[in-house]
Amino acid sequence: MDSLLNQDYPPEKLEIIVVDNNSQDNTPRILKKYREKGVKILKENKRGPAAARNRGIKESKGEIIAFTDADCEASRFWIKSLIKGFEENGVDAVAGISIFCGEKGYISRVLEKRGFDNLIKNSLRTGKWISWAPTRNFAVKKEILKKLGGFCEEFTHPADEDIELCLRMQKNGYRIRFVSEATVFHHRAEYLTLRKSIKKCFWEGFSHCLLLLKFPEKRKISPFPTLAISLFFLHTIGAIFLLPSHPLSMLAPFIFLLFYFLFKYLFSFPYIRKSPFYTLSQPATGDPLEFFLSQILFFSQEIGFLSACFKYRKLNYFFSRFIPEENFLPKGKSTGWQDASSLLFSLILSFYYLWKCIHP
Repeated sequence: MDSLLNQDYPPEKLEIIVVDNNSQDNTPRILKKYREKGVKILKENKRGPAAARNRGIKESKGEIIAFTDADCEASRFWIKSLIKGFEENGVDAVAGISIFCGEKGYISRVLEKRGFDNLIKNSLRTGKWISWAPTRNFAVKKEILKKLGGFCEEFTHPADEDIELCLRMQKNGYRIRFVSEATVFHHRAEYLTLRKSIKKCFWEGFSHCLLLLKFPEKRKISPFPTLAISLFFLHTIGAIFLLPSHPLSMLAPFIFLLFYFLFKYLFSFPYIRKSPFYTLSQPATGDPLEFFLSQILFFSQEIGFLSACFKYRKLNYFFSRFIPEENFLPKGKSTGWQDASSLLFSLILSFYYLWKCIHP
């Protein structure tokens, strides 16, 4: 909040709005002192950042709306840099860069490397225009938001609602410009523990399915992650049936998963290289612990995705993935044979373990 009040921008031209989305901590008490400094404090009961942002948009008076998150700290020239980005003709929205800071462990490093900003950096190889951006550092003309109906409130968790808005903008001919001078510092407290990270990734996967429902043309067939989860659950079912007479059979699904991650790491290692492009499914790191953590979180994403497929009765989406724009993807990043080989070898070893349980 202090970083927003200390912007190098005329205060009479700046309106600061904070939307409390049913917070359960000390947020109302902390915000009380900022109300006295001219900050407009609103409360939105409907769950999700999409609903909260729409409430802020509705109550705002300016022509340009800039968004940031509760765990972000804006640089002193943040607003000025965003506004400057609109001076060029044909600019409908402006996005900046986020710098991750604060306490860092393995989990935060894993998720930091595959963030939106690395996708943005990679896309800039083809120019200053980008296809989407995170709303922690994003500004757009209010008239465009009104025409598009704001954020989609079907996204009830903080995941993909910003991508969905940007894709609608792109579909309607609006353009987003990247401005590197517009900087926010992201403290990213939600990734300090494994439990919170798994929960976050689950809802990312869930929202991913909802995004595909709205943009089916972005689907891409990618069977291996779903096959891995399906085989894990099949091992679990088989182990439950064998449990009364073979208690150690319950280890079979975890043995399968362990060998799958291990073989995937071994097969991928020769191809791992430092790259601005980073995903949970194929991280650009040679650190074994970072790799295995990324696979656990990716597994959580996939479970969330499959859960949404069941909820929305879109079982044909099981083997689908979202396709980023071509300029977001580096060339020659196919890992199909590594995934297929990892599945095959892990399946053989885990079935061998089950067979030994039955025939010791």
